[in-house]
Amino acid sequence: MYKSFLHVGIGMILISPLQSVKTEEVPPDLVYPSPGCGTGCSITQISKTYPEKLDNGWIRVKVEMTLSFHKSSPFFYDGEKGEEGFFSRTGIWNPRVSEGWVFANCSEGLYGSDGSKKDMSDSRIRSIYWIDDSGNKRFESSHAGGFTYSNWKKLCDSEFFKT
Repeated sequence: MYKSFLHVGIGMILISPLQSVKTEEVPPDLVYPSPGCGTGCSITQISKTYPEKLDNGWIRVKVEMTLSFHKSSPFFYDGEKGEEGFFSRTGIWNPRVSEGWVFANCSEGLYGSDGSKKDMSDSRIRSIYWIDDSGNKRFESSHAGGFTYSNWKKLCDSEFFKT
């Protein structure tokens, strides 16, 4: 009886600190909610990690993207892959829900997305500006342009990097 009480007592001491540890969820709104994907299509984007400032000056965040179509849905469940998605016109599989990385270089006005590697090696990097006919710089904020400026601004205005 003494032994059982001792085991229970020690077990409670060892387990008690573990029960008080809480895992904090990452807020889903640390990135711009809709990066855009063209006519009749939308992407919902949520953050899966907190923004991280890299040594090269870029910010990166892991995101989850959910693809939707407004009229007809090309999605089907692929039992082999174990997920819902569709094949593009070029034969590339596009999952309905995927994870990837987004990046921003705030000082140079650059934004990167559409990559699955955290080192940016497969990301599409583009400027937040376009040049109009008069030679003036304008922010790229159109749906067709993927809301480049809005995505960049959300990361660059992040409270995590304000001093």
